[in-house]
Amino acid sequence: MSFLIVEITSKGMIFGADKNVTTTRSDGTSDQNTKTEKVLKWTNGKALVGFVGQGRIGGMPTKNWIEEFITDNPNFSSLEQISLKLKDKVEKQRRIDEGTNKAEPMIIHLA
Repeated sequence: MSFLIVEITSKGMIFGADKNVTTTRSDGTSDQNTKTEKVLKWTNGKALVGFVGQGRIGGMPTKNWIEEFITDNPNFSSLEQISLKLKDKVEKQRRIDEGTNKAEPMIIHLA
């Protein structure tokens, strides 16, 4: 289980998340030996991205996939514009990744 906590204060927002990555093996067993950041700062300093849930997207760790998206989109005109672009790209990739399998939970919060 993962946690993403967002607190709104008079001076802005605070994001916090655990660092555990659950790895599930083909035999159904799992562990949380891998650790990674789940809150990332946009390169222009104007947004934060927090994520929990599915640990891989597009054949790579979710953190790396989101970092690649940020690198490819360093600037944006509005939070709405970049949110829609991220949503569209995530949905497209997840359809490819999941195929006919049941969707695994994933939450991405952008602010």
